[in-house]
Amino acid sequence: MKQIKKIAITNEKGGVGKTMTAVNLSACLAQRGYRVLLIDADPQGYATLNYDVDVSPSLLEVLRGQVACTKAVQTTRFGVDVLPSDRTLSVIEEDLIRQKMNGAPYLNTLEKALEDLPDYDFVIIDCPPQGGRLMDIVHYYADAIIMPMFAEDYGIHALTLKAEAIADIRRTINPNLKILGGLITMDERRGLRSVFREVLLGQDLLPMFSTTIRRNVALIRAVNAREPICVFDKRSNGNIDYQALADEFLRKVGA
Repeated sequence: MKQIKKIAITNEKGGVGKTMTAVNLSACLAQRGYRVLLIDADPQGYATLNYDVDVSPSLLEVLRGQVACTKAVQTTRFGVDVLPSDRTLSVIEEDLIRQKMNGAPYLNTLEKALEDLPDYDFVIIDCPPQGGRLMDIVHYYADAIIMPMFAEDYGIHALTLKAEAIADIRRTINPNLKILGGLITMDERRGLRSVFREVLLGQDLLPMFSTTIRRNVALIRAVNAREPICVFDKRSNGNIDYQALADEFLRKVGA
């Protein structure tokens, strides 16, 4: 079986903790000695901001063939390498649409742009909240996806839609794309959300991580400090949960 190395953190609903998960999972894996690259494929550029790296040269220039991927990747003091982005990445959508209309292959655009990358143990991709051609090339490149979500009624509805969308992606873009699991974030473990949490963890539409990420103010403070939670506050519930996620992730990928 092909080793799972390239993981897209994705959900078309915004604000569910995609970037927070990409940033903190990457750092927790690097802390364990793995070589990790975080690709910021979201034009909002929040992962780039979180790691406080320069935005140029960026993923856009790499995708356009203007800069080698090895020249755009930046090292951080947290042991994670970052391929940055900012709002200019949004114009790649027009490039990819033009390629498709002209009959040129476009799905392998990201794969080709990154073919000279060094041999990372894991490549984590922070995805944009919307679909489109940019997500097509990410899905083509990725081995697997993680889908952060809230424990709420909309989360259950989103899971149904995602199951249908993934079936379509496998049919038209990447038949080998695997689902590592849905990941409950901002978990309160009480009230109505605890009920939805049990429903999500018990459903069989898509696999779920048994680890959940609790609502924790330290996670927000870590963002403001431009540090991953494993550095900012090792004793916080946020760090405890993301360390547990990293352990479960490694079990799932067989590392």
